[in-house]
Amino acid sequence: MRQGDPFDVMAMVIAISMAWSPVSNVYAATAQEPPEVHEQRRTLLRESVRRAMTADQV
Repeated sequence: MRQGDPFDVMAMVIAISMAWSPVSNVYAATAQEPPEVHEQRRTLLRESVRRAMTADQV
């Protein structure tokens, strides 16, 4: 695992997840989107954090 401040990870997760928020200035998610789209976004966010916090594999 990489060393880091847990607050920084939380801030990163919130910032990434806000990209799909209804109040986002990038993209506005809606309840009409298929559940699969929301799950795909959650998976991407989870995997991004995992990769960011795991030591590089050589």
